[in-house]
Order: sequence, then structure tokens, then C-alpha cells
Amino acid sequence: MKITLFLDEDVHFLLANTLRKRGFDALHAQEAMRKGKSDEEQFIFSQQEQRTIFSYNVKDYIEIHNELARKNKHHRGIILSKQRAFSETFNRLLHFLQTHSSEEVKNQVYFL
Repeated sequence: MKITLFLDEDVHFLLANTLRKRGFDALHAQEAMRKGKSDEEQFIFSQQEQRTIFSYNVKDYIEIHNELARKNKHHRGIILSKQRAFSETFNRLLHFLQTHSSEEVKNQVYFL
């Protein structure tokens, strides 16, 4: 099954549109009226919407993942990256989405 994404507000809005044009289900924080929310609030929302989160906030989401692992709680997956040029981020994320399923990413953290 394809990964459905929630893009954190630090990710360029255009990335969600570009992924949708390629047939992926991608929702940006701005579209979901989530601007200004904490990383924890963004993460909770992504899980309620059954979406894997993509963010540049490596430290914060690693902490969230580790806390969930300590509590033996599950999540839909976390994809992280350092900030790169738009085209490089898009190409790396597109390749990831084409080669991974929603089942594979559950409870995992991936770095692009």
C-alpha cells in the first residue's frame, strides 16, 4: 500500500503539490491549518490522519520516536531529512515513496 504523507510546516509547500501531481497522497501542514503547531501536535495530527510524517526537524522527531518506543506505542512512520535544494529533496522523497510501502515504514524512522 502506498505511503500517505503529512509534510511538516518547515517543508516547502510546493513539495506536497508536486508529489500529488505524481499520484501520491500528500498533505502539507499549511493545507491542514496546522501552521504554528508544535512538532508533537503535528505528529499527533499525522497519526490521527494515518499519515507518515516528513520533516527536517530531526532531533524533535527522533525524541518523539524514542518516547513512543519506550512506551511500546506504534506510529505510521517518520521520514527525516536535512534541508536540501527543492529538487534534491523531491527526488530523494519520490524514490523513497516508490520503493517503500506504508507497512514497511510503520514504527520506523528513515533518513533521506
